[in-house]
Amino acid sequence: MASLQLLGVTKVFANRETTGSVGGVQAVQQVDWEVGDGELLVLFGPSGSGKTTLLRMIAGLEQPSAGRVLMDGVDVTHSSPRERNVALVFQTGSLYGHLTVAQNLAFGLERQNGGWLSGWTGKSSCGSESALSSEQIAERVRDVAERVGIAPWLQRRPAELSGGQQQRVALARALIRRPKLLLLDEPLASLDGPIRLALARELKQQLREQGLTAIHVTHDLTEALTLADRVAVLIDGQLRQLASPREVYDRPADRQVAELFSPRGLNAWVGHLSVNERGWQFAADDGSLQAARLELVAELAITKEASRRVVMALRPEDCDIASASATQIERADCTLEVVPAAGSQVVAEWLGSDCFGSLLLEPRSAGRLVFRWNEALLGAIQPESRLRVLGRRVLWFEETGKRTTLEQLTGRQDEHESR
Repeated sequence: MASLQLLGVTKVFANRETTGSVGGVQAVQQVDWEVGDGELLVLFGPSGSGKTTLLRMIAGLEQPSAGRVLMDGVDVTHSSPRERNVALVFQTGSLYGHLTVAQNLAFGLERQNGGWLSGWTGKSSCGSESALSSEQIAERVRDVAERVGIAPWLQRRPAELSGGQQQRVALARALIRRPKLLLLDEPLASLDGPIRLALARELKQQLREQGLTAIHVTHDLTEALTLADRVAVLIDGQLRQLASPREVYDRPADRQVAELFSPRGLNAWVGHLSVNERGWQFAADDGSLQAARLELVAELAITKEASRRVVMALRPEDCDIASASATQIERADCTLEVVPAAGSQVVAEWLGSDCFGSLLLEPRSAGRLVFRWNEALLGAIQPESRLRVLGRRVLWFEETGKRTTLEQLTGRQDEHESR
């Protein structure tokens, strides 16, 4: 196990016309983080966000243009991968096709022994106490094969295995070395959904049992949520947020992070927000939506002169058709087509200890509002149908994209809203 610290790690790739960093492409920008002993950190972001480049710098396969990499408090920025004692698993297992599974597993240990040098010095080239004997290697192979569930395949060659089986072998080959740090670069990306999810769960169990520190790169949200102790969200080479999956989902740092953590998409409107002692009122600039969360049932007029421009966002799972008789079973995804409506309304419903704001679409909207609906309400969707949303599930963003809250917008302190 090992702790890992990044201090201002930056990577600039020079353009062909330039030398050095001037005019180059900044793939990773000033990343700072600390990963604890035994933690499983998921590095999450879209393709091209710099995830693999950052992982390669942690492994020692790329040198940072600036910044430092520390393992257990020791600066390893300029150390080789072998000196760092890290193991990598890639999207393709990179198994040796001419070797059996058992030979593939043993090969890593034999290389770790360092050949004739270890025989002369009694030390392995990775700094372990001593080189392993053939018997010790065979025992290590049997042990890891049992734990990872590949023992029946030890005498098979990679071509005789499925994609999922090959990735299990690749994982076992990494674990057999007992590295300080395990780095996984989209190792499940080529697998089908059910197989990927099952292997992700098994991977997490293996890492827990061995107490390994691991960094797992993925662009798949389900995979990230299944595996992560914490998620590091990387966008355009910048670390946008580092927190637990629940924290990132509930309180995304900005609109781009919210969109990444919204698998069904994110409903968003630019408009004006007014807040007073009774609650908040919002009107989209294009007139497509008005919403309110009030202490009393009322119709209100939005006074744009007294409001602030913001982005209001809702996930589909946080709104549905407003109906007192609606049940919460058999929910599914659906789209509500934009249909003509007679005038605009702003209505709020008092529902006991909480309050739901109602949303009404108008014909000027250019798109669709995606929401979750109850099958029993399918025939009840009318041109005047309103949607409702739990007030605290609304996400607010400044025009720059940075997340904000009603408290920050108004200077109020409201414990209920901040949850």
